[in-house]
Amino acid sequence: MEDDLFEEELFRDIDEIIERNKLSQNEDIEALKEKISSLITHWEEDLLKFENKLEKIKRLERMLESSESKETYRSTKREKGAITPQRAYEIPILEILYKSGGRARISEVHKKIEEKMKDIFTEKDKESLQSGTIRWEKNVDWCRYELVQKGLLRNDSPNGIWELSEEGYKFIEEKLKNGR
Repeated sequence: MEDDLFEEELFRDIDEIIERNKLSQNEDIEALKEKISSLITHWEEDLLKFENKLEKIKRLERMLESSESKETYRSTKREKGAITPQRAYEIPILEILYKSGGRARISEVHKKIEEKMKDIFTEKDKESLQSGTIRWEKNVDWCRYELVQKGLLRNDSPNGIWELSEEGYKFIEEKLKNGR
């Protein structure tokens, strides 16, 4: 499909050159060759630029696919150790949901996270953000998003409810069985 469009565009350009210039026999061929060569060079340069941009995007995607890379990226933007890493909330969230029968309200999860992790929170974790949300609560919510992306929490739960997926059940049961 793209090759057809490319070919059509090329022939359109050639027809335009011939029509515009009304070249004579021998001059036609040479001028046409030069113009085609110029067009091809221009397209090749554009293609190379596009390929370079695409490769940069792919590298960034690969880096961000790994949650470890995400944490490394996030931690380089802030002072190391200033906040509790998002990954630290994963197992506690899964355990809370598991012990709550597989589902719980957000407020219940937040309350139990606070009880479970209060000795871990740094001063920065306890700060209020401009939105009025406490930083650790916002990080718990982002962690929930990551758990949905990993398939450990359901993405179709009713609003305000977090639920383990089948995979999430299996994952946390295995963790609890093996003592984490």
